[in-house]
Amino acid sequence: MSAIRVDADGPVNQMESIAAENGIVRGGIWVLIVAEPCSLRNSLQALLATMPRLRVIQVDSIQAAWVAIECYHPALLFVDLDLPGDEVQHLLRQLSARAYAVRSILLANDVQQQKWAEAAGADMVLLKGFPASRLTATVGRLLP
Repeated sequence: MSAIRVDADGPVNQMESIAAENGIVRGGIWVLIVAEPCSLRNSLQALLATMPRLRVIQVDSIQAAWVAIECYHPALLFVDLDLPGDEVQHLLRQLSARAYAVRSILLANDVQQQKWAEAAGADMVLLKGFPASRLTATVGRLLP
């Protein structure tokens, strides 16, 4: 499985963009990771790469996330709560208001962030440092 990077202007890989616009996913479920480049994002991508059927898209901002959501219609969204400001809460509200069929997993640093994310409407919240088995079980519960 290869990861696709998306910036605020759109997918970096033009062939993937054309494929997505034409509904060609080459068998798989799109998963979007919204996190700044760091070991968390890299580790999460590596763990997801072990799961059959998943196609991973990585972005580093909420603005780029919207581009990826519009282009790829991911089934699952991972969001790092270390992103700046109240952008994460706005993203969750907009996803709900626009009735996107995307499930969200927010990645929290502590119990306070976990409680906030649950109240904000996340489908699931994982505390950073979670074991791989927990990720696998969580993804299995949220995806068809």
